[in-house]
Amino acid sequence: MNQAVDCVIVGAGIAGLTLAYQLKQSGRNYLLIEPGQIGGFINTKILDGFLLECGPNVFVTRPQMLTLLAELGLSSEVVFPRVPKFRQLIWDTDSKQVTDVPRGPLALLKSKALTLIEKFGILKGILKRPILSEQAQDLSVGELFMHLGSKRLVDQFVDGGLKGVYGGDVYKLSARTLFPNLWRHLQRGSSMFSFLKAFSPAKMFMLRNGNSRLVEKLVEKIGDTSTLRDQVNLIHPLPEGGFLTQLTSGASIRSKKLVISTAATTTAKFLGPEFSELSSALQSIPIAPLALMHFEVPFDQKIPQDAFGILHPGVNDTGFLGVMFSSHLFPHMAPLNKQLITVCIGGLGRQDLLQQDDDSLDIMARSELQRILAIKPTRLLSITRWPLAVPQLCVGHFKIESLLQSAETRFPGLKFIGCDRGGVGVSDRIRIALNCEV
Repeated sequence: MNQAVDCVIVGAGIAGLTLAYQLKQSGRNYLLIEPGQIGGFINTKILDGFLLECGPNVFVTRPQMLTLLAELGLSSEVVFPRVPKFRQLIWDTDSKQVTDVPRGPLALLKSKALTLIEKFGILKGILKRPILSEQAQDLSVGELFMHLGSKRLVDQFVDGGLKGVYGGDVYKLSARTLFPNLWRHLQRGSSMFSFLKAFSPAKMFMLRNGNSRLVEKLVEKIGDTSTLRDQVNLIHPLPEGGFLTQLTSGASIRSKKLVISTAATTTAKFLGPEFSELSSALQSIPIAPLALMHFEVPFDQKIPQDAFGILHPGVNDTGFLGVMFSSHLFPHMAPLNKQLITVCIGGLGRQDLLQQDDDSLDIMARSELQRILAIKPTRLLSITRWPLAVPQLCVGHFKIESLLQSAETRFPGLKFIGCDRGGVGVSDRIRIALNCEV
């Protein structure tokens, strides 16, 4: 099969689906190519009355995300946590007990997990200016927050928070890439205090009938006729302009525009020789594996009230990243008189954990839950393994982003909207897709 279309979209994760929806709405001629699971990591299962989110558990209220939900008729399915101002907990590796994650400078100074000297250093660091010079290239997240004068703050709270999202190393992840607004603010000579004072966090939510409803609605809107279940083998820019996309089935697609929404390691495999430097850079991005485990918990087992869950910092790397109190936040996720918790394990360098069988992971998770929470689940409901889950956007990642930009400039009509660019969250992926001009 040889076909010509206006635009080829490689990858039907949430970014690729969203872009396909946008092109469909505008009457554009496109082809969406995806050999695997439509919707990427968004994956909802229903089992014995439990609603199991086997990918992203929650979304956040970014404007473009809410606009898309409204267009898809999903606004009525948005459910916010039962507790509007829930606590976030963390396992204190020194005291061997659960403590609250401070929210804001004042809460930080009141925290019992920090000494008076540490609090004084943190207060001094929050007010300090400038922290960065205008010429600063990049720092790790750990290095940036060490300006607050407390290694314990970084190792305990900052690392614990990032473990729950990236499963990576706080001293390797890029502050410039992960916190672009904070980075620009500090480069202008401002203090962390002024940034925190103006900062307004987004709210978390999920969809009542499962987060996969977002994928289902997008698929319904775009239809089947413009989706090809095949794998990209090689892409080439054409001398006369446009692109040739060769598929493993032997088919070739010519297009004026080409949008690549796959993750870096996948993208690197099919880039032609014209992209050798970019391909090498994309292959160098480490990927953290993650697994999500869902447990049924008896209703009489005590789980901390009004809390989102417990994070586990990486100081003692057991591979246990944290637990979310799913049905505490969203009661509809569990049947009456039962509780649902979601455990996250894995992280960078812990591929070995995902290779263990279900029984071994069950024993490991139960041991950690007993040690940290003193609870005993009734049964393991589900395990979902993601061997290539989260790209590690490490120090210097802006150089890879520059290579992506250079390729787009060199070959007009080419766009990259993979999760190695613009943030890894679902709302981030939707934003970059809707902002993609093709």
